[in-house]
Amino acid sequence: MRRGIVLLSLVAVAAPAVAGHATATAQTSQAAPATSSYTFVDSTRSTPCTGATDRTLNVTVVTPGTTEPSPVVLVGPGSGASQRAVAKADAAALATRGYVGVALDFPCTNAPGLSTTDPAVALDVYRQPADVSFVLTNLLSLSAAPGNALSGLLDPVRVGLVGTSSGAVTGLLLFNTCCTDGRIQAMEIVKGFPLPTTAGLPVTGVYDWSRPIATYFWSGCVDVVTPHDAAVSAFAQLGAPKVFVTDPTGTHDTPPIFPDGTAEAFLDRFVAGDTSAATAAPFLAAGDDPYLAYDLGDSITPHAATSGCAPPATAPLLLEPSFTG
Repeated sequence: MRRGIVLLSLVAVAAPAVAGHATATAQTSQAAPATSSYTFVDSTRSTPCTGATDRTLNVTVVTPGTTEPSPVVLVGPGSGASQRAVAKADAAALATRGYVGVALDFPCTNAPGLSTTDPAVALDVYRQPADVSFVLTNLLSLSAAPGNALSGLLDPVRVGLVGTSSGAVTGLLLFNTCCTDGRIQAMEIVKGFPLPTTAGLPVTGVYDWSRPIATYFWSGCVDVVTPHDAAVSAFAQLGAPKVFVTDPTGTHDTPPIFPDGTAEAFLDRFVAGDTSAATAAPFLAAGDDPYLAYDLGDSITPHAATSGCAPPATAPLLLEPSFTG
């Protein structure tokens, strides 16, 4: 059964407790999470939407109340200045579950007063994967250095990303030869699809769906901003581990609802590294969900969706997917 709005609903839904895996699993904090803010400036890349010759990236980091290295989850917000607050709330919720939550703030798509109706803003999504990599490099450098608030707190080999809308599109670009980052182990992609990367766009390349990144999709059947068919096509080409859940009436404005506990278990299994029965249990329990498909890439029997999107009453003419969200 589905319950709760999860990711970006980690604030609203408690994670299932996992005991006895302290060396592998993100643990619930014993002390209060700590929040810190950073500004990183990439002098090697520009920001066309503002005319700046560099890129200024503001980041909010929420660490769990532990002294050991914790798995890291970067949160890619959707477009709009208001989504920065959503990303920060999600980062804080992740920290309460034992992760270092990193709320990204992209310089064009999240800038106050700017809109993706401006092509310079919309096209900047192509530059966001490099922003993700730049931020991650700087945060891991801080963790590796003594004498700062992040010293020793980030685990460089347990890294994931969750993204919604333009943040999800950003994540999928990490599968493309334009934008790969081998440090990302898993992604949760909410309302995302693979943008074209052909000549004339800010980046060019091809999607390599064989890249070993565990991926969980949420997609709505009537989302005209990030098309469901394009997300399904990407999912079909991916190797395991992979999960896909369809909302048959979902639009781009629909809050995502996941089968109970699966979004949390996915991060625990493929970012934190807990491959115990506890992180498989939510998927097995959701076996009666006709809109869920999963292949966890192990001995657990894959589950195929038995229902999908109903055909539209009038088939739209789509020449090429576009993104303005």
